[in-house]
Amino acid sequence: MTDQRQVADRRISTGDLDPFAFTGIYRWFKDWHSAWLLLVGVGYIGAVLIGAASAGAIGTVEDFQVVDDVKRILQLPVTEVSQPSFPLIRDVTTWLLCGSVIAGTVLLHRHWSYLSTCLSKLAENGAIIAKPAVRSTRVSRALRIDAIVAGKDPQEAFGHFIARVNQTLREHRAHLVVPMGILSLVLAVLLWLGMENSLFQTVAPPGLSDYERQVWLETAYQHWWAGGKHHFARLLYLLLAWYAIFVILAFQVVGVCAIYVTIAMHYLVDPSADWLNSDGRYGWAPLARFYRTVMWANAILGTSLTTVLASLGVTNVAWIGVLVALYVLLMPVFTVAPWVLFRHAGRRAVDTRVAQIKALALANGVRIAEDIERMGPYLAEIDRCRTADIRPLRMGTISLFTQFTLVFLPIVLAGAQIWLQ
Repeated sequence: MTDQRQVADRRISTGDLDPFAFTGIYRWFKDWHSAWLLLVGVGYIGAVLIGAASAGAIGTVEDFQVVDDVKRILQLPVTEVSQPSFPLIRDVTTWLLCGSVIAGTVLLHRHWSYLSTCLSKLAENGAIIAKPAVRSTRVSRALRIDAIVAGKDPQEAFGHFIARVNQTLREHRAHLVVPMGILSLVLAVLLWLGMENSLFQTVAPPGLSDYERQVWLETAYQHWWAGGKHHFARLLYLLLAWYAIFVILAFQVVGVCAIYVTIAMHYLVDPSADWLNSDGRYGWAPLARFYRTVMWANAILGTSLTTVLASLGVTNVAWIGVLVALYVLLMPVFTVAPWVLFRHAGRRAVDTRVAQIKALALANGVRIAEDIERMGPYLAEIDRCRTADIRPLRMGTISLFTQFTLVFLPIVLAGAQIWLQ
């Protein structure tokens, strides 16, 4: 009976965790290609230009000082004294943040597009199959996974779980989106206040007394295109910062939901594979594509925090403390936790396949240890399976290198600034 259960069809069908549905964000753009979201970027840049133009502070070619300002941040010698004037042309921080927001907007749509089809495709490919019996531990009980799938057949458990999670999230949509909007506004105001008190301090001239330095910073803020008495530009900058932080929180909230589902997979499904290797990843390509966007999202956030820290200085990190805390706490969860949960998936898929092949041989009347000739085809298939390179989260070398470079940039920058002070 045990052997027959090994060859029983354990394939499942399931819905998907669909953030378009349970957040309502991007809902009308779900079927669009992500590149269309670049139009949001055009609007974003247009708003920045309008704000700078309204303040009469777009600047000239002479105001372009990116090389000298980078040297000042790194405390390298610079011939020219840093002037307390920051039109848009000189405000490289805003350029970089605009680039991050545009990339984040497009990536958020792509990220959700992959997530909204990932699970059903994994099931269709045979990459995930039902466990012989639902696994139960203290963790699964604490996370209410057991309660959600109670009384369900193992082949129905995961599909039922996803349906319940989607239903719960849709019913509590307002409890997700409204707090995200309010928190984004609060964090945007804090960032705004931080800029008012300490913007551009990393490019202030060296050797100033505390009083002279404070006067320079106040003058620089007054002559910043989105500061001082440029009220329209200031309000516009606040709204743009609110949108940028909202995008960050959208990544984080949906990421936590995705991690919850990933943990549930550990208890409800077993890893398997598409042994015809139709997608070149043994059926795991949907997960690899989704995980790649997770890594890039963390890289973009790391770059954004690096940019802000380079402008405010690490001693003023409290103004963006919540964003930094979220980054420090959730970045390892989003990047390392999936690796921990899927690190043995390839080996387990092979073991399951080998057990199925052996059970099939026995079911066909082949005596495994004695019928050498009749076992030939089965052994050949076992050998083929054992050489399969099944890594569900495999990415290209460049993507992995980029990720682990950029996500640690804020930490490296913070350490460098502390050391230089």
